[in-house]
Amino acid sequence: MILRANRCLLIVILGLPSAACTGTGAPRGAATVTSPSSEPNVGAGGAPSAPEVPCVDAIDHQPPRRGLEVVLDAVALPTGLVLQANESSERGWLFAKQGLVVRADTVVDLEVPAAAAAHVRIGWGSPGPQGHRLRVPGCPSESGWLAFAGGYTVNTPRCVPLMVRSGEREVQVRIGVGVPCPRAPLVAQNSPADQGTAATVGLDTALVGTADALAGGV
Repeated sequence: MILRANRCLLIVILGLPSAACTGTGAPRGAATVTSPSSEPNVGAGGAPSAPEVPCVDAIDHQPPRRGLEVVLDAVALPTGLVLQANESSERGWLFAKQGLVVRADTVVDLEVPAAAAAHVRIGWGSPGPQGHRLRVPGCPSESGWLAFAGGYTVNTPRCVPLMVRSGEREVQVRIGVGVPCPRAPLVAQNSPADQGTAATVGLDTALVGTADALAGGV
């Protein structure tokens, strides 16, 4: 303190300015306080990340069986079947057991559209996430395919709409749970480069429907 007083006295005599003597300056090395980030944990596009099906929950590694449709070359779904809806342990809800078969090393997102979310839940795993949307994160498999236990939960038998996304492509399919779905082309929402493929899918479906109608008239 004595040394500081002498130094300040010398500075005053010489007429030199000094913040150290007036006490108006901030201490050297003082930390700058900032507020922590309050951003929530979100996924791509600002939306919360979808629950993931654990890869370790795979119960089989066989290719899709006959009767399943491989959608977007990524996931096999029972678009042409009518799943049996049985009473579940949850009152007022029915459960249709149907495994999910996914191509290895392929990220697949499945989502029930908002219009049907109050009536439908999906879930796969042992046990895995159950809700209105989920993601299979691209699981490895030497056979090229993985299967997960689970299925569809509905409050009444219905034709369930399901959005399927993989890479830059997405398509809406329909799954008959307790009741059949009307025959119709897939509702595709692909990039411009895939529009030709989408048109081909619709044309193939229309031709199959025409052939069925002709066969029924014989």
